[in-house]
Amino acid sequence: MAAPRMTLSLLIVILFAAVAIGQDQTPGPTDPIQGTLTRLSSHSLTVRDGENRTITIVLNKNTVFLKSGRPSSAKQVSVGAKVLVLATQAGTTLTANEVRFGTRTLVERHP
Repeated sequence: MAAPRMTLSLLIVILFAAVAIGQDQTPGPTDPIQGTLTRLSSHSLTVRDGENRTITIVLNKNTVFLKSGRPSSAKQVSVGAKVLVLATQAGTTLTANEVRFGTRTLVERHP
């Protein structure tokens, strides 16, 4: 009788662990990513931050570009520009919600 109970207990522990791991996939906001734009494509951008880390961020149809606080597009930003990216993280993937660039202060109020 002890063996079936132990097996059942082990299965319950594995189930709870799988649920906990799955919860880490829920998208959530990240700290703003600020740095120099080093690469831009139609699907992603890469930023080198102040700690010399290279961070790749996915772009999608909902990504908003703001130049000096005004609506813009990816076509208006160039490699070498200083950018601030507000992103959401799901697992290891970062997705850009907003990309700010231009002459206005990059770090402004953000959600």
